[in-house]
Amino acid sequence: MSLYARTSNSRGADSAHPADRFLGLGQVVLLVMGGTIGADVYVASALGAHLGSSGLFVWAAGAVMAMAVIMAFAVCALVVPDTGGPYLYARRAFGPLAGFLAGWAVLAAQWAALVALPVAFSGYLQTIVGQHAWLPWYGAATRVMFLAAVALAVCHGPRLTALINDILTVARLVPLLLVLVAGLTWAALHPTQALDHLSPLRPPPLRAGCAMLVPVFWAYAGFEVGSIPAGQVKEPRRTIPLGLILGMAAASAIYLVVNFTTALVVPPSELVVSPAPLMSCARGVAAGLLPFWPQAPGAAELLLGIGVLVSILGTATAVAFAVTYLVAAMASARLLPPALGRVHPRLGTPVTALLVLTVPAALASMASGLLSIVSTAVVCSAFAYLATALAAWRLNPTLAGRLLAALATAACLILLSLTELGVLAAGAGLLALGGLLYALRRHLPAPAPGVWVETFTPLVALAPEMGAARTPAMGVLRAPAIGTAHAPATPGFVTPGLIAPPSWQTRFWQTRFVPAAASFFSRLRPLPRPRRRLRIPG
Repeated sequence: MSLYARTSNSRGADSAHPADRFLGLGQVVLLVMGGTIGADVYVASALGAHLGSSGLFVWAAGAVMAMAVIMAFAVCALVVPDTGGPYLYARRAFGPLAGFLAGWAVLAAQWAALVALPVAFSGYLQTIVGQHAWLPWYGAATRVMFLAAVALAVCHGPRLTALINDILTVARLVPLLLVLVAGLTWAALHPTQALDHLSPLRPPPLRAGCAMLVPVFWAYAGFEVGSIPAGQVKEPRRTIPLGLILGMAAASAIYLVVNFTTALVVPPSELVVSPAPLMSCARGVAAGLLPFWPQAPGAAELLLGIGVLVSILGTATAVAFAVTYLVAAMASARLLPPALGRVHPRLGTPVTALLVLTVPAALASMASGLLSIVSTAVVCSAFAYLATALAAWRLNPTLAGRLLAALATAACLILLSLTELGVLAAGAGLLALGGLLYALRRHLPAPAPGVWVETFTPLVALAPEMGAARTPAMGVLRAPAIGTAHAPATPGFVTPGLIAPPSWQTRFWQTRFVPAAASFFSRLRPLPRPRRRLRIPG
């Protein structure tokens, strides 16, 4: 069975200039891992802690479903190797409205994550402070202050946000690595006790496992960022599918090993009631490895808790920055009111869009529970993934392509069927809002000309209709306002992703680390060099 199908829509791979394609397999793998691994793993592990060691089966099922959805993205990337991700796939298959709704679903999922993160931050802070010292009004105050701090960081411009994001991105992975290394070391030194904690290892009850599959899948979402910058990827028909699969396999392995380590270290009776399993794992590891230091368990738990708080803050900053500039770009494309695209004259930030996003997020975080918010984010993502799966069915009529598209469609329908009716209604309401905005776009006034937005190409991609162009210096995209003399007046959609301006940290990442990683991946399986044909003069 072959996945390759001839189609008249696949023009990007041939029309793009080779100089515009500078991302290799290593960069795509890192993009997928960076979009997947984040603070959501701490949230999902806390929500599913009551299952104990049986939760490993739920995490494995989530990895299988995520890999099934990944296959639909791989099939679409074979046919449409252009910049855009879910938006472009649905647009090529079903038209502009379907493409806009697919992109809007990704935007809604990002906004729902912005609502969920302050709730998770408040919960972990309550665990650190202690129930006895936590007053009822602390939760609402913490969530408002959290979003205020995030908005303040984003409001001071891209450079400060990039510096904060670069620092917190490194700090986001430190707790996972500490739990992984220290936990496996403890298990190797205490094998009998570790196996006793793990047994009996059996699947959870069907109803409980299905109920936790939705929040666990939230930890696997975000991989679509690897398919968005396909227009800047070398050999996208080969690199995008392989990078998506390898990136998801690596992220799934990290998640499974971390949760397996937690089940080895924490006793079952403590794990099922723990509000923060990773913090309980740190306490158990410190007690076993440092028995001569009585304060070691509490110090380890406190340090890991602070690391989790920093991770949640970093993820929220990146999401708020991405969604804010996405909404501003949509306003420039006459898809939203032009006021949302206005940039502050001194700060250079779309402050109006930032306030419109963060104020409702603060209100929603105080009105809903964490599980409902996470489930709403999964529903919005599932709509975007379902659009991609259906697009794969239509764009690639081969037997293998349609088989993979059917598996991805089944995975999305299973996710939607496992959510509550109220959550489904909330997700459908957000999509209906997007459809209403799309219907009213022709009545919006033209935006003010001359607004330029600089973003970092590997982490955000602009749709071709936005008139984006890549400059030679460090892959910076300059996206002019739609309707000006520099760009066509065709309404488009900007696909979301993690945004970072070209600071010295991103320059070092692109010029040093990323080429080294790409060289490493290319040496694993060297490609045959094309033979040169000799030309005989005359």
